[in-house]
Amino acid sequence: MILTFPHMGNMYIALRVLLEALGRSYIVPPLPSKRTLELGVRYSPETACLPLKINLGDFIEALDHGADTVLVIGGGGPCRFGYYGIIQEQILRDLGYDVTFYYFSQDTKEDFVEMFRHISRGKSLLTIWRAFKFGLRKLSAIEHIEELTRRTRPVCKDPPTLERLQEKYLRAIDDAGGYLRVFALERRARREFASMPKRELPEGEPLRVGVVGELYVVLERFVNFDLERRLGHMGVLVTRPVSLSAWLHHKMTVGGASEEDTREAAKAYAGEYLAYDAGGESLVTVGQTVRLAKKGYDGIVHLMPFTCMPEIVAQNILTRVSEELKIPVLTLIFDEHTGEAGILTRLEAFVDLMARKHARVALQHR
Repeated sequence: MILTFPHMGNMYIALRVLLEALGRSYIVPPLPSKRTLELGVRYSPETACLPLKINLGDFIEALDHGADTVLVIGGGGPCRFGYYGIIQEQILRDLGYDVTFYYFSQDTKEDFVEMFRHISRGKSLLTIWRAFKFGLRKLSAIEHIEELTRRTRPVCKDPPTLERLQEKYLRAIDDAGGYLRVFALERRARREFASMPKRELPEGEPLRVGVVGELYVVLERFVNFDLERRLGHMGVLVTRPVSLSAWLHHKMTVGGASEEDTREAAKAYAGEYLAYDAGGESLVTVGQTVRLAKKGYDGIVHLMPFTCMPEIVAQNILTRVSEELKIPVLTLIFDEHTGEAGILTRLEAFVDLMARKHARVALQHR
């Protein structure tokens, strides 16, 4: 049995800890690429959303490299996400792959532990849980490094060095063998990021933008054309309340999500705008947009796959939120036909709009 799993941001770093502790062989899918996308699009239903297509491409590439077993998240609800593993398994079998799929429910941590107990060759529950907790600790450290990078980008004099610094620490956390090592890396990273040479911004303070939307599209840089980095280099401070730790906090009541980043907090902020969960991250999209608007953010960038029903619900509600709370919202929709140049042009125009609005408000308060 050689395991593989979907590629989503830096999730593989945390998942690697668990699989190695269980003594299982695994293959991390290659970073998503044009070939990954082409493979997924070729064999997926045309109306399926982009995450299904790219994940199918992930699986094909990993299976071609020797994997024979796929770990996927199962479940149901308004979002089609819960059915995608079943569809992908059937497609791969029709293509001639002798593949085994393991699904774990997105409802409870007990289902998660039970699945890994089944594939762990008799490892104890204590061993599984310890590995899982260490994987979560690495996930927390990864998100800490990503946050340090986001906060430094708008004022950094040397962007290429900053990006290399982030990659250096992500690799170091991936290689770290214990809690003390991870803690030491985080402490050293805080000092090193703080010492990066700073530049003066014409406006004094960077524009503040929240990035919300469907989890996969927000986290996977290949899909969103590395949007966070592009905004940061335009002098924009990006806040991203959508994260794997926040997702785990909701799905399995574990993880290091801050109180403001939980689904419970989002539900409270959504209030009259969205009284129920429409599936996916729809509730978080609306609630976090309201929260960031009330905190005085300059704008919201909303990311979603084409045909994503939960985010379509959120998109329509965000029109009202934008009007009532006076915050600009840019919705970017992604599929296999989305062009990088078009996304970049819209981002540049949005940043210019926010900068002019910010300058007008600052002038009124003088």
